[in-house]
Amino acid sequence: TGLWRGMVSTILRDSVGCGLFFVAMAYSQEQLTPRQDACPQDANRHHKPQPSTSTIILSGALAGVAYWLWALPVDTIKTWIQSGTASNLTHAVKMSQRHGLVQSIPSLFRGWQVAYSRGAPSAAITVVTYSMVFRYLQQHQPQHVPKPKDQASS
Repeated sequence: TGLWRGMVSTILRDSVGCGLFFVAMAYSQEQLTPRQDACPQDANRHHKPQPSTSTIILSGALAGVAYWLWALPVDTIKTWIQSGTASNLTHAVKMSQRHGLVQSIPSLFRGWQVAYSRGAPSAAITVVTYSMVFRYLQQHQPQHVPKPKDQASS
């Protein structure tokens, strides 16, 4: 039981947090990338313009903030469970509400300065690095060369 203590809150933190990360990243990239007006004759009018590097960096930072907006309070509850302050997720939520919503919010977001000052830049760096490597690999992928027919079968 000790090894698995806080597992539910860990799964909640990471699954929902990662979902929020990717939704925030995709939405902010879409909103921050200027749209190109396509001509009706343009055969490639459904082609989406590539976001700029600065847009990718900003959307990565926003995604990091979105992740930690969810993850920080859930991580605090997980810590309460793992340290034995709370016996389970339900008990931890009740503990956070003991003094009312207004008083419980600061206790759930304790350490937000560190989480956001670390989370936003690291997410921005991760997203821009991934995007640059992905673009490079797309531009430098080998062209498909058909295999020569087996001459022994003819």
